[in-house]
Amino acid sequence: MDLFTNIILYFLAFVILLSIIVFVHEFGHYIIAILNKVRVEQFSIGFGKEIYGWKDKRGTRWKICYLPFGGYVKMLGEDIFKSQKLSKDELRYAFSEKSLFQRFIIVLAGPMANFVFGILGFAIIYTTIGINFVPPIINKVQENSPAQIYGLQSGDKIISINNKKINNFYDIGMIVNLYKNSDLDFKILRNEKFLLKEIKPIFVIEEMY
Repeated sequence: MDLFTNIILYFLAFVILLSIIVFVHEFGHYIIAILNKVRVEQFSIGFGKEIYGWKDKRGTRWKICYLPFGGYVKMLGEDIFKSQKLSKDELRYAFSEKSLFQRFIIVLAGPMANFVFGILGFAIIYTTIGINFVPPIINKVQENSPAQIYGLQSGDKIISINNKKINNFYDIGMIVNLYKNSDLDFKILRNEKFLLKEIKPIFVIEEMY
């Protein structure tokens, strides 16, 4: 893969990631505005000329624009001067006519949506990809090493420690830190058979990393 292709791929990845972040941010503004009965006129991902768009039953124009470096939510009555020309019926749904608290939470909703999205994103990555990222399988046992002394072998899979299930090597570190200087009961899978071994944590840590 040449340099130009790499640049294009990185740029596309950046645009996609940025668009997701922008969407989440603006959707935070949008949903709280709707809950506070503020009419949202436009929901845009990107700036400039519209590439594709549609209008929903609430009258909001959802659109994707040519310049994918941001986005915005346009609410009725954001411009105080223009809101003076609105009818009484329209003023009921104008941003400028809402209370200070309502306007505050609508503005705050954008960054809060990104904050919550970040936490959920890391949680999903950890609980899906993270679990199998470093499988608790011993790759190699060196001669005369502590692992060899305790009878560990290459290919051994750590199933549990003190009856606590092990999903990856990070789980081992957490349990070892809880039971420092203690013998731990390891349940190991070897050649489709389960073995039980009592092992000192320090020896396990040396061999695991």
